[in-house]
This record gives sequence, structure tokens and C-alpha cells, in this order.
Amino acid sequence: MTKFSNRDSDLWPRIEMVVRWSCMSVNAFARHIGLPRGENLYQIKRGNNGLSIHVADMICEKFPEIDELWLLTGKNNMFLSMDKCHDREAAPGPMYSATSGPVDPCRLCIAGRILPVLLQKEVCNPIGMAFRYTEDLISKYQNIE
Repeated sequence: MTKFSNRDSDLWPRIEMVVRWSCMSVNAFARHIGLPRGENLYQIKRGNNGLSIHVADMICEKFPEIDELWLLTGKNNMFLSMDKCHDREAAPGPMYSATSGPVDPCRLCIAGRILPVLLQKEVCNPIGMAFRYTEDLISKYQNIE
């Protein structure tokens, strides 16, 4: 199985961003994606293991809006762009967030671009704040039209 370098110090923060975005504990997240326990992820956190393509596939299969290239390498954005987002075609109606209820896939993509900055700044409730910023941006855009 191909693994990415354990020296990638940004690997765990990317995984942690997805875990936090999912509003799950590491153990619940691990079971949700199909791992038997959270220890697999904690070994990545400790630097003992890299992220295998198989585990990255498992994450992106459960969360198709996550960009797998970003997860593996840090390139691109956390969320797929709106034109590449699988959910754009797959979900005719709104998706649901544990924190904010129904979410339009476009709003999700915008919030996903804001979230990494908020996580890096360690703000309180980064997910909720990302959605508030998203709504502010959309309302400002609508006022311009």
C-alpha cells in the first residue's frame, strides 16, 4: 500500500480538519469511514504511519466533497471546487450539516474554503463561523446585484 511521507507535518492537521468538520470524535470518524478503531488515525498523528491511499479513499468515499489530492498532499483546497464537487450532481436537494441543518452544496464549498483559515487561527466554533461568513458573503453579493 502506498503511504505518504511521515515527515509531512501538515498531514495530521489536514485529517484533523476533516474530523472536526464532520463533527465527530476521532474514534467515531474512524468507524464511520470503515476503520475498526481510531488507533489507525492516532498512529498517523504520532508520525508512526503515513496516510495510505486506501484510507484516503475511505475518507473521500464517505465525504465526497473532500478533495483527495488536498488530503494526501495539501495541494488544492479542502473541498472540491463547485464544478468538480460530486455532491453538486448527486444531491438534487440540500445536504445537511450537524451544526446548521440544510446546506446548499455551493454554500458548503464556500464555507470549506474559509474553514482552514479559521481552524489555523483556532477560533471558537470554526464550523459555525465559516457558515456565518459564507452567509455574509452571499448576502453582500446579493446586495450588489
